[in-house]
Amino acid sequence: MAFAVCLSSTTPPTRMLIFDGVNVQPVTADSIQIFAGQRYSFVLTADQPISNYWVRAKPNIGNTEFTNGLNSAILRYAGADDTVPTTTLSNSSLLLETALHPLRNRGAPGRHYAGGADVEINVAIGFAEGKFTINGASFVPPTAPVLLQILSGARTAQELLPAENVYVLPPNKVIEVTIPGGAVGSPHPFHLHGHNFDVIRSAGSSVYNYHNPVRRDVVSTGVEGDNVTIRFTTDNPGPWLLHCHIDWHLDTGLAIVFAEDGEAVSYEKPPPRCRASAYCSLDKKDFGDRNKDALHLEKYEIQAMSFDVKMDVAFFRSFFGGNAKITPQEYDQTTAVVVAELNNPQAGAVFGVSKIKNGNRYSEYHLRSMMVVFHPSAGKASCWLSV
Repeated sequence: MAFAVCLSSTTPPTRMLIFDGVNVQPVTADSIQIFAGQRYSFVLTADQPISNYWVRAKPNIGNTEFTNGLNSAILRYAGADDTVPTTTLSNSSLLLETALHPLRNRGAPGRHYAGGADVEINVAIGFAEGKFTINGASFVPPTAPVLLQILSGARTAQELLPAENVYVLPPNKVIEVTIPGGAVGSPHPFHLHGHNFDVIRSAGSSVYNYHNPVRRDVVSTGVEGDNVTIRFTTDNPGPWLLHCHIDWHLDTGLAIVFAEDGEAVSYEKPPPRCRASAYCSLDKKDFGDRNKDALHLEKYEIQAMSFDVKMDVAFFRSFFGGNAKITPQEYDQTTAVVVAELNNPQAGAVFGVSKIKNGNRYSEYHLRSMMVVFHPSAGKASCWLSV
């Protein structure tokens, strides 16, 4: 669902500053269209006479009227009477995506002409038997967290997902993705994880702008006749989801995964070994500061290889399995349970338990792959690469 937010003509135009977290060259508008997943930051200068003004949000489906305040809010100046605004809706023009340009303009990556990207991918949206498809395949969600599986060295994205759902991308290359409009359920707001992209052709336009295209992470695919085109550079290794941001469209298969530079995501060098230490002295307080002194845990220096994932108890159980061994079976608020992931991602075998006092020894089953420290009192876990 998309919304056009229309400000009454008696209010001053808004000054648009940030779209999808990207600073843009300031532009004024009195009406904008926001698709699911998109974000806008703007400045509204309250320099009009003290009064009440309508702010109207018109959905593109359902009841689109404004009668009796439907789909409306009141912008009330300090000192104004507590009354309903009397302003009427005047004609306003939507801010076009093609009018947006990044504040720091580097232009679209690649060569500035058709065919100027290293890899070109066409995303053809279909719908059959109650499922959305991309290039004939409906997305099937993985049964285990993809990124954690890759980082642990357990499995690749290709092993976790059907082959037709995964598009393997080479590192440091320019990728061009085209999404023809007009599919069932259009317009679809498509979001790419892991990247901002340059929209070199926007919905509603036939012009290709390589010089200063808008940069964002959610784009509308438009309607029949549109051919939205985006570009980005594969400089962020990982499995990145490209999907429709309408929840039930995603739930019924409207997504693919870009497996970007998979080799870089797996271990590039052997993890640091634990130095000799018979006991752990961890507690949940100041855990990060005590890693090196207690478990002698070292993070990778490579930014892409260093991560800290917070999980709740449910996620912890789903990843390591309902039968994951946790010692001690009964723990108090001063206990941190350390879990090492083995070759079987569902094993969750414990290799060490630490308390404020009288910490236990490591077990002989300690493997250097992934470590999870479970804090029962906080109901969360911290996940690290290796020890």
